[in-house]
Amino acid sequence: MYNLSSFIQSLFKHNEIIEIDYPVDPYLEIAEIHRKVAAINGPALLFNNVKGSKFRVATNLFGSEKRMELAFPTHPEKTLEDLVELIKNPENLKPLQMWKNRNLLKKALHVGTKLRRSAPL
Repeated sequence: MYNLSSFIQSLFKHNEIIEIDYPVDPYLEIAEIHRKVAAINGPALLFNNVKGSKFRVATNLFGSEKRMELAFPTHPEKTLEDLVELIKNPENLKPLQMWKNRNLLKKALHVGTKLRRSAPL
């Protein structure tokens, strides 16, 4: 996923989110609805009509293993384990071996957080 908007679209595609168009109060009402849905391992929620706000509210986005997999399809811990194994063997540090493992090295560069000045929704 590249941003929140693409992640939410992916949740719709996989039927992992429902939209709530009914007006909801951001003070305790959204939290209570979220609590009840999360307690039964329910879907993510997208509140489209939040009283007093021009913004929508999304909750329970990472509330299931399936949604976590959709958000983070590559496992950073696996990438790092593979990289450590690669480095342990000095034979793998030769240019030809490094070239053969370039995809792993590319993945390793993308593990971690990224600083941005702005973020799309």
